Amino acid sequence: MSPSFMLLIVISAVGVFSTVFFGQIGDSLGRKRGLLIGSLGFLILSPVAAAFWQSKPSLPYLLLASSAYSFFVGSTGLLPAYVSERYSSAVGRATGAAAYNGNLLVTGWVPSLVAVVGHSLFRGPLASQFAFGMFAFSVIGSLILMVSVALGPETKGVELNS
Repeated sequence: MSPSFMLLIVISAVGVFSTVFFGQIGDSLGRKRGLLIGSLGFLILSPVAAAFWQSKPSLPYLLLASSAYSFFVGSTGLLPAYVSERYSSAVGRATGAAAYNGNLLVTGWVPSLVAVVGHSLFRGPLASQFAFGMFAFSVIGSLILMVSVALGPETKGVELNS
């Protein structure tokens, strides 16, 4: 099995586990708290991940760091439910779908933008440019998510109108 394939399998398995894990957190502690925990995890791991990417890690370390960082991706599975529950049924369904599909649209461009931002703002080795770009996007994304969720209401147990 190739190292790239093994990395993909491990990260995918972690993603499935973390989605279920954060779904449980969203049901027990609330969607808002689950999203805040996930975005805080991204924010805390961002400098660690940037330093890690710059160090050209071996496969075991790559598996460990990528899994730890990818774990918090599962928290974004709460976004469609959180957004949908903030509004009436018709609007809520549309905003949930827009949040999910908008996320896919935006994140599809991130790998290219990471390279552009890293190259534009940081001169140095390619690994350092990638690390800086990843760090910048992780911090900006985490802060946007944290602020927007922190300013919104909790939606756990909200009665949905039909």
